[in-house]
Amino acid sequence: TCAVACASVLEIGALNILGATRLAMDRALQELIRKNPDIVLPSAERDTPLWADAGHAPSAKVLVDGRPLRPFSWQHEAIVDGDAKSLAIAMASILAKTTRDAQMMALDKEFPAYGFAQHKGYGTQAHIEAIKIHEPCPQHRALFLRNLQTEQEAAQQASLFE
Repeated sequence: TCAVACASVLEIGALNILGATRLAMDRALQELIRKNPDIVLPSAERDTPLWADAGHAPSAKVLVDGRPLRPFSWQHEAIVDGDAKSLAIAMASILAKTTRDAQMMALDKEFPAYGFAQHKGYGTQAHIEAIKIHEPCPQHRALFLRNLQTEQEAAQQASLFE
């Protein structure tokens, strides 16, 4: 059984990417527990696992690709390069990537001028050119746009000295 959850553009803007990652992971774990009430995960806030009677050991472990998430609602084991070291993390990475790709395909239907189906939301040159031509759409994150603007300004400054 698996569960996938996301954070919105507004949530990413409000919480930053790490905070939004924690939020989405928490949502996915809540959904996983809802689908499988027998799964017991250790809560970071208590000595006893959440959704477990006292004395029951956790039946599952939360694995995270990368560094520990702090704060995070769940006790977890962080594994740097986890998708290369853990089959469970590798499978979760594939699930996350295919889910994101599907979202980008849907976004491409809503905003076809940006080429989301081709670049899948990455800042390719074609994506950047589409933003210049068509202006940002509501799904473009403010930080991405600010970084893009900063890069463009730096390139313009550099060209003055060539």
